[in-house]
Amino acid sequence: MGSKKKKNNIYNYPLYKIFIWSGLDVFIALLIVCAVIALLVGLYGRLNEDKMELMLFSFAMVILFSYTPAMLSLIKLWRQEHILKIYWKDREDFNSRAEDRDWYLSCNRGGFLLYHRQYIKRILSSSVVEQTSDLGRERVHCIKFEDICSKEHTVKFSSLNDEKRFLRWYKKMPYSKNNQAQ
Repeated sequence: MGSKKKKNNIYNYPLYKIFIWSGLDVFIALLIVCAVIALLVGLYGRLNEDKMELMLFSFAMVILFSYTPAMLSLIKLWRQEHILKIYWKDREDFNSRAEDRDWYLSCNRGGFLLYHRQYIKRILSSSVVEQTSDLGRERVHCIKFEDICSKEHTVKFSSLNDEKRFLRWYKKMPYSKNNQAQ
């Protein structure tokens, strides 16, 4: 018998790659803006020490703002792992379908969502909220759940499909080697 080969998808990545991947799109967009500003400063003005400091500060802000949501996601995950004593690195359900896995993983809204099925005690509600920003209005799908410590959390999704995928995952039986999808 041959060994099962792991499928190449984000679920098989180590945590540091998920962290990098989740903030990468925002990082690239902000980096392009930073590069355009640097180009304009270089073309239309002399590059002195003050302008160089401003460009370095802008680059530092690009890194900070693009990876803040991912860092918050990472902190939430570490707290969850600490409570459960179940760690992302120890998962075994690589070849299972997404809804059959113990961990729910989604890169969403500049960060990532990573929850273990045992961390969620029950789903409390599901709603659609309209949020306004500088770019206009946005419909956000929210699920409120209670964790095993009886604390309430709200998870936000950018689409109804993402919300449904999360609910489908939550309702499935937890993974074990005996009920693994063949």
